[in-house]
Amino acid sequence: MRDRTILLPGPTGTWLNVDFDQVRTLLEKDGIRCETMEVDLKDLVPLQPPKTKYPIDSKRHCPDYLRYYMSLVTTEHWQDIPAAQRREFIELHGNAFQEQIDRIALQIQDRIDGAVIVQGFEPSNAFIRAAAIRQGIGTLALENTMLSDRLVWDSVSGITPNRNLAKNYFWRYSESVQQSDVESFIDSLVANTTALKSSQHATPLEHAFCENPMNQNSVKDILKSMSGRPYCLFLGQVYTDSSLVFGLGNWRNPLEPLLKTYRWSHRNGLDLVVKLHPKEDLGLAPGTLEPYDRMTWRKIQGSALFHEFLQDNRVSIDYSNECDTYALIEQAHCVATINSQSGLEAAIRDKPLLVLGDAFYSGLGFTNDWNFPVLLESLGPDEMVSDVAKARRFGYIFLELYCRRKTPEAIASLVQSTMGSITPPRSVFR
Repeated sequence: MRDRTILLPGPTGTWLNVDFDQVRTLLEKDGIRCETMEVDLKDLVPLQPPKTKYPIDSKRHCPDYLRYYMSLVTTEHWQDIPAAQRREFIELHGNAFQEQIDRIALQIQDRIDGAVIVQGFEPSNAFIRAAAIRQGIGTLALENTMLSDRLVWDSVSGITPNRNLAKNYFWRYSESVQQSDVESFIDSLVANTTALKSSQHATPLEHAFCENPMNQNSVKDILKSMSGRPYCLFLGQVYTDSSLVFGLGNWRNPLEPLLKTYRWSHRNGLDLVVKLHPKEDLGLAPGTLEPYDRMTWRKIQGSALFHEFLQDNRVSIDYSNECDTYALIEQAHCVATINSQSGLEAAIRDKPLLVLGDAFYSGLGFTNDWNFPVLLESLGPDEMVSDVAKARRFGYIFLELYCRRKTPEAIASLVQSTMGSITPPRSVFR
């Protein structure tokens, strides 16, 4: 009988800031062999589609990993790409991607018992996930979360963004956690947010100037310029991030919810402050390693639909990560987001939260969920739900009971505890 063998993350594992060499050492001490697999997207040569009597249908033949790669390469949300262009992309890349999955499936057949991957949508990890599912091998997906010392994980879907086990953990523990533990943890989190934040989610301490086409002011100056008028804070996200690519709900692209929020705010007598994602200022896109170069801001400027928005002095935009998010949250009348984790941070700070997409924390009673455009018309800012006690309870369960610490010991323990559950009997797949 051979030793149990698992795959550990390859180069993308460095995204997590975890020492997987130490994880390997710990697992091998317990008799679990570890391997890694290199999957380089640059080696994939686009293939011409084979001749077939069946027409290629973009919906039928476009798995999620290909939609995500399409969004990264084109810098457009895949739903916003014309159908003909989508079909052309699928025809060009689909066969090469499928051949890679076929090759991995043969390599791991009857040899690998589990696979630890990063995120689940990123193509090189998605190939391993797809091959593992085909062979009846479970996957444990890991990803960074808003705290620099925690990882979110999933061993069922093998995908962490918006398809993880957070709600299951909330339903399991919501009635058993001690309120004193919840309050102590969340109070500490709020007080020490700057030190605890993951770098890709971090905002600076308040700078001298907040770069803005309409108001070149600091956070305090922006608030002062509003003369005390209440405002809605819209928390933006990376335009091609997987949480948006697959979490938009019924919106056509990431700009549409922002425009709808602007009109809703205007109709209800609120100013609008837009905080775009810090990572879009200086970050690089996974897979392509191309700079985001303020992608959402460039798309706003290039859209004719935003002409009125850009000229409105009741709108302030931080597109260069100059302003402190939490100072803006503190003064906001309400907060809106598609599905950002920062939305949860607003909710635990007792701010009414409008969730416009599919979030891992929505639908639990402390958010206002409006992922159908028409539904927003019926909501007034003073009618919004706000249950800070439940939001704090969810935040505690998510970050303290569900997420795992970024230590080799914690990751090795998670791998061992899920090894059996992530690999169902092979007969199920035969």
